[in-house]
Amino acid sequence: MTVFVIQKPTPGGRNSFTYDVTPAGVFGKIQYIFTGEYQPYQDTERAEKDAYSALGAFNDEDYLLWAGGDPAGLIIAGAVASNVNAGSINYLRWNKMRTADKSEVLGGQYVPINIIT
Repeated sequence: MTVFVIQKPTPGGRNSFTYDVTPAGVFGKIQYIFTGEYQPYQDTERAEKDAYSALGAFNDEDYLLWAGGDPAGLIIAGAVASNVNAGSINYLRWNKMRTADKSEVLGGQYVPINIIT
């Protein structure tokens, strides 16, 4: 079981916030598809090749996780994972937990979602 993080979060990213993907480790070994500095939209052919290299054995026990970065990377990785795994993708979504009045975030957890394309 592997959690494929689409793009490695860069420290001090947008709004000086860096996503912590370590809680996703309960679903499998964390592996990054693209580095934080990489911009898949600038060379989509290379990005597709890199995604196939990383996701070539993607299966029903693996997950995709997007923790920010270039949205083109999300689209490319999702398309490749779907193609490799006969149209099925397990995706990890961050589910925030808030106070009753929704004024504060108390934490959260990753929730698996199966997407059939």
